[in-house]
Parts: sequence; C-alpha cells; structure tokens
Amino acid sequence: MKLLNLDSSKTYSIPDLYLNIGHLLDHFMMLIFAKAAFDAGREFGLSYEEIIIYGTLGVVLFGAAAPLAGWLADKFSRAILITIYPFGLALGAFLTAFSNSVEILGISLGILGFFAAIYHPVGIAMITKRPGKVGLRLGINGVWGNMGVALAPVLTGFLIAYADWRLAFMLPAIFCGIFGITQLLSFIELEENSSNSKSEIQNEKNQVVKDGWQTVLICLSIVTLSGGFIFGSMTFLIPRLFEINLSEISNDIAITGILAGLVYAFASFAQIGTGWLADKIPPKYVLSAMGVGQLIFIYLASFTFDYSLLFIMLAGMLFVFG
Repeated sequence: MKLLNLDSSKTYSIPDLYLNIGHLLDHFMMLIFAKAAFDAGREFGLSYEEIIIYGTLGVVLFGAAAPLAGWLADKFSRAILITIYPFGLALGAFLTAFSNSVEILGISLGILGFFAAIYHPVGIAMITKRPGKVGLRLGINGVWGNMGVALAPVLTGFLIAYADWRLAFMLPAIFCGIFGITQLLSFIELEENSSNSKSEIQNEKNQVVKDGWQTVLICLSIVTLSGGFIFGSMTFLIPRLFEINLSEISNDIAITGILAGLVYAFASFAQIGTGWLADKIPPKYVLSAMGVGQLIFIYLASFTFDYSLLFIMLAGMLFVFG
C-alpha cells in the first residue's frame, strides 16, 4: 500500500465497488432509526412522536456537514475523507447502541449523521471523475444507495422483532468497521491524474465562470433543497406509514419492514433508467418529469390505505428515486 500524498495535483483510484458499497451504507445507516425509533421510545418511556425528535440532529448534520466534507476533500484529499467515513459511521452507531439516555442518543445520532455527510460530496465526486458515461454510472451508484434504503427497514425490522433496537445499530456498526479496514488495506492507491495539469485546470475554471452562473446556482440550490427534502422525508416516513396504514395486510413490524424494503428495492432501479435518459436527452426534461410524478403520487398516497397505498407508494418512489 502506498503512502497518501496530499499534493493537490494528485488524485486517488478507488474501485467503483467500494464507492457503491459506501453509498449503500450511507443510506442504510441513516435510516435505521426510522424503523427503530418506536422501540427505542418504549424503552425510554416516550412515544414515537417524542423520541423521533432526538433523531433531528443526525438528519440536520447529514445535510449541513456536507459542505464541510466537500471543502476538506478539496483542500486535502478525497481518499482520506472516504477512508475515515466508514469508521465514523461505526463510531456513531456504536455510541447509539450503548446510549443510556435520550440526550446521549441524540448526540450519538448526530455523530452518525456528521460522518454520513461525507459520502455524497466526496464519493459522488469520485464517481463522476472516473471514465465512462456519467449518467449511467451515477444511476448504478444510485441503485446501490437506494438498496441501502431498502435494506434498512427489512434488517432493522427483523433485528427488532427477534432481538432489540440496540442490536439493530450494533451489528451494522461492526460491519462498517470491517468494511473500513478492508477498504483501508485494499485500495488506497496513488495515481497521477493526467487531466489535472495547470493549463487544463485553468481552462476548467474559465469554462465554469460564465454569465448567468448565479441563476444556475440558485436553481440548482432550489432543486437540491426540495429534492433532498422529499427524498429524506419519504424514505424516513414510509416504514412507519406502513406500520399504521397497512392494517389489512399486516401489523407485524418485520412484515411491514419487508414491504417497505421491497418498495425501495424495486423503485431504486429507476435511477438506471433516468441515468440512461440523461445521457440521451437534456437532463432538464428528465428532472421535470420526475418532479411532476412525485407531486401526483405523493398526493394520492396521502389518503389511501392498504394495497392501494402499497402500489401508489411504489409508483411514487419510482419518481422520487429517479
């Protein structure tokens, strides 16, 4: 294994598989509490509505700490950040599993969210720098991330049903630690980046700064804020929504977790299709279609139950994930 070099003229080769697994872990770890909150609340003598507030810090830091992670990656090294990332997830999850008060629980989930914030500005940037069609490659990476969303309610539901909510954090924490060690020993490989010569870097800067860039930035910020809000709220809400509104299908926490996981799993493949479309037609048309589809199906889901809700949420999540 070669030593890390912080020279900004260097980049690091990270196999796509590791980056894809990292994306899966990112969403999986952030959604454990969505399924485990009810049982954690019962242990601490709180209702679901009361305990869920203690997950707020983690969700906020998951977004708010991302600019810091991106800045550190640009200033030092993406490889260092992506190497620290799984160990940070493991730390946050272990602390959550051993929390003995709701205050410690909230802080521990905050630590989990802080380290989870590393992946998107760092890992996605590394994916886009690799050769090939960016849209399709991002679509495949997105499927892995959404499979993490799908696995979270399934595995957490089973662990809660047959053990307890603390084990639902402890086992994934161990896996994150093992993954981090494997990643550290396997792929940190120094590589020259031929596209980062000074002249080409200057050309890139000249191409980026164009008239009207402020409008583009504002539009992108609005899209990111609204899209992130919908994605985060829907992935967090559905496991609990299914527990409450699928009474004719099942009230079993493990079964409703499986159903939520199946919705996420099927819907995740929409990203491959939208990635392929984005390589073929202007992405703004693809994005517009995804936005309209979200509005329609999320509205319909607000007043449906049981089998109707199940199929409408599947259709809605196709557009959310897309």
